[in-house]
Amino acid sequence: MRDWTGWSCSNCTDVWGHTYDQHMGTDYPLANGRPIRSAQQGTVTEVVNYQYNQCGVNTGPVFGTYVKIRHPAHGSSGKVYYTTYAHMTYQSPAVTVGQNVGIYQYLGAVGQTGNACGYHLHWAVEETNLGNYVDPFDKGLVCGFYGSAPCSVEPSQLDEDVELDN
Repeated sequence: MRDWTGWSCSNCTDVWGHTYDQHMGTDYPLANGRPIRSAQQGTVTEVVNYQYNQCGVNTGPVFGTYVKIRHPAHGSSGKVYYTTYAHMTYQSPAVTVGQNVGIYQYLGAVGQTGNACGYHLHWAVEETNLGNYVDPFDKGLVCGFYGSAPCSVEPSQLDEDVELDN
C-alpha cells in the first residue's frame, strides 16, 4: 500500500481515492452534495445521522452521518462483507435499517460530517462486521462490488447520476 502520510482531503484529486496506514478505508474526493450509491446489493444494517464536523478531533462519531450495508456471501469463499459509506451530509440518508438495496441505489449525499477535513466519501469494506477491515482492491475483491467481473464500473461512476431500471 502507498504511504499517504500528511494527506488531507483539502488537496486530493485522485479519482481512485486515497488510503493510508491505520485509516481502515478509502477516501474519494467528491463535491458537496454529490450522490452516493451502493456498491452492491444488500441489506442496510446501520444508518446514523450526526450533524457536526470535527476535523482532526476524535470525539463523537468519527464517521459522522453514515450508512452500513451487509452484502450476501461473496463468490466461492462464502464470506459476508459489509460496506460503510461515511461523512455524508446530515439527514441525507435515503435508506432505513432493514431495507434491501440494489447495486448503484442512491444512499445519500457527500458531506463532511464526523472527523472529516473536506468533502469526500469514506468507503470501507469489512468481513463479518467485527472490525476486520479489508483492502477491496486486493485480489480483485472490488470487482465483485462494482459489477460482475471483469470490473465494469470505476469507483468514480458511483457518484454520477445513473439510469436505473428499478
